[in-house]
Amino acid sequence: MNKLATRAKAQLQKKTGKKGFTLVEVIVVLVILAILAALLIPSMVKWIDKAHEKEAIVEARTIVMAAQTIASEAYEKNPTASALTGAQESEVLALADIDGSFPAGSSITIDAGKVTGLTYVTKNGAYQVVYSSTGDTYTVTKLG
Repeated sequence: MNKLATRAKAQLQKKTGKKGFTLVEVIVVLVILAILAALLIPSMVKWIDKAHEKEAIVEARTIVMAAQTIASEAYEKNPTASALTGAQESEVLALADIDGSFPAGSSITIDAGKVTGLTYVTKNGAYQVVYSSTGDTYTVTKLG
């Protein structure tokens, strides 16, 4: 019986002496995590870019609505105008309550009091959105 107790005690000491993971096991886990990260990060970046593009389109739609309001008012004063002036563009941004900007030159084109085209740069300068009334399309271009 003493021999059996000694053997059980020795086996118990062997088992309790092994604590934690081996270095190989830790390295294998880290490699697996690195592979998963390498696969997931590019798709996450694409999702983020798509979200930013959608945000830019929402801003542009708001600006088109504000520009239409200003264009309708301008049409009453000058029915032959083909574009909004710089001051009117500032009014559009104020009315839309958006901090973006318009590129230099004529950025909002109008015809008979209707907005026919618009070019807008988002507030962080990362995206340019071009609106065309033909087909009611918004084209987003990433800048830089």
